[in-house]
Amino acid sequence: MKIFETKIMCMKEKEITANSSKGYPSKIYPNSGIEGYHDFFEFEYFTEGNGVHYINGIPFEVKKSYAYFLLPGDSHHKILDEEVQYNLYNLKLDVNAPDKNLIKELKEYKSPLCIYFDDSDSEIIENEFKFLIKVLNTKLYNQRMVKNISERILNIFLCALENGQKADADTNTIGEKIWEIIKYIENNYCKNISLESIAELTEISENYIGTYFKKHTGLTFVNYLNSKRLSQAATLLKETNMSIKEIAFSVGYSSPEYFTRLFTSAFSTTPKEYRKENKL
Repeated sequence: MKIFETKIMCMKEKEITANSSKGYPSKIYPNSGIEGYHDFFEFEYFTEGNGVHYINGIPFEVKKSYAYFLLPGDSHHKILDEEVQYNLYNLKLDVNAPDKNLIKELKEYKSPLCIYFDDSDSEIIENEFKFLIKVLNTKLYNQRMVKNISERILNIFLCALENGQKADADTNTIGEKIWEIIKYIENNYCKNISLESIAELTEISENYIGTYFKKHTGLTFVNYLNSKRLSQAATLLKETNMSIKEIAFSVGYSSPEYFTRLFTSAFSTTPKEYRKENKL
């Protein structure tokens, strides 16, 4: 199952929203196999929690001080330890809200953009979030002030990237075999990938691959592969002038019509309309 979250759903009244969330993983949020897509920027920072977070199919360890920044078109889902309480701050920004030069600097770093803040930065980022939430939800609300605070948060994140705090993909939490499969999909999603080819690669029974993959990722093999292909297609629609037919072929679909049906189902809009609304 996939969800395409639109700015209409998430930002009904304000172009920037922020909140804090505490609790234990539930079927609703954030622990699920639902793959989320965005047409806005999203920043999230954990002060508590354990688990794995997949961004565009790449796994990262969730723990205290973990933070990430999602670009429009990125897909992600989390699998958190159901016995460990989580505590996080979430910031969403309409694509036109933050300073374009700031976003340009962030995009210079290899995606996915994930870090683990050190203690000093953690204290600063939490204070900024608390102030932002207060401003957003009281009579103090001022659009320029909200924009400035949110950009300060992203600048702190950018400084952490510059200081080498970028997180590495978590190859240990999910096990070596599943990591081999993920890397294989990342490198070959544009080709005809089958369970048989995965079985040969990992020496896991073809009959067990599907069960094994869903156990470790929360998604079926087919859904995961489509997630990767559609995420890449969204990027190509925004950043290139390739035709929809060419994009369909380049991400691994032999039928442009089938690609259009899948894309429309996942993003709640056609490839043509998506390009019209998101072309860079």
